[in-house]
Amino acid sequence: DARGVSRNSAIREVENALSQYIIDGNTITGLPAAMSVAIDICQTAVTGTDCTDAPVSGFDLSALAPTYLTALPIDPNQTGSTITGYRVYKSGSFNKVCSPVLDAGCGI
Repeated sequence: DARGVSRNSAIREVENALSQYIIDGNTITGLPAAMSVAIDICQTAVTGTDCTDAPVSGFDLSALAPTYLTALPIDPNQTGSTITGYRVYKSGSFNKVCSPVLDAGCGI
């Protein structure tokens, strides 16, 4: 249960940071348009093509750190050093974050 609370908190943190980033005049482009095709968020230190190209094929949100987040949160079950364990997508005009652990429809 504690890990679920931690995951929900991390999701809110990233979504709030994304909102603030956009309010400050920045843009986020290229997000998939549904939770079912959400893509992995790379860890803060994994940027550019190291994040976006195969084999990772993630989404680079490193621009959020350190201004909007100290670092991108990492799922408690994530043991690798590349992705955070969270995924990002667009729902209408909102940028959303999901956890495959909490929601089976997240990036299936």
